[in-house]
Parts: sequence; C-alpha cells; structure tokens
Amino acid sequence: MNELTREQILSMPDWIEYQENDRSIESHVKHLITADGDVWLGQRYRTNYGSRHYAWHVLIRDEWQEINGITHWSPITLPREVEHGQG
Repeated sequence: MNELTREQILSMPDWIEYQENDRSIESHVKHLITADGDVWLGQRYRTNYGSRHYAWHVLIRDEWQEINGITHWSPITLPREVEHGQG
C-alpha cells in the first residue's frame, strides 16, 4: 500500500481505537489495521490454543505472523464477501 500519514489514516471512516482487552472484535476475520502510518489487512485471534491472549496477525510470505503496536482497526467487507452474500 502507499504510505499514508497518520492523519490521513485516522481521517478515514470507521477507524476504532484498539483496546487490547476488547473481546468484541470478531476473531479470524480480516480487518484493516494500522500502526505508525502503515496499514495492513490483518486478523485478530488467540496466539495459542487455550490461551487468553489475543494478538493481530498479518500475512507475510504466505504465513500469518503476529504484529505488535496496532493502534486502530476498522471492519471491512471484501468484494468477494459481498458477491457471496456475506456482507
């Protein structure tokens, strides 16, 4: 993605300040996430089976990797989900 300033990113609609203990964020669902002016497509889920610790993960080289420092997230509906009646 193109580099965006923090102000540009946060001016986009539907950004929600990330609270680590927020359990209302649907896990294993793609969301836009941001930190330090970068934007990724990420998923939030437990780091280990049975763990109570949730973390954001992004796809890097075909592997989901944990990423830290997320400040905001935004729910999204991808075009494929709309086509299949999921959005």
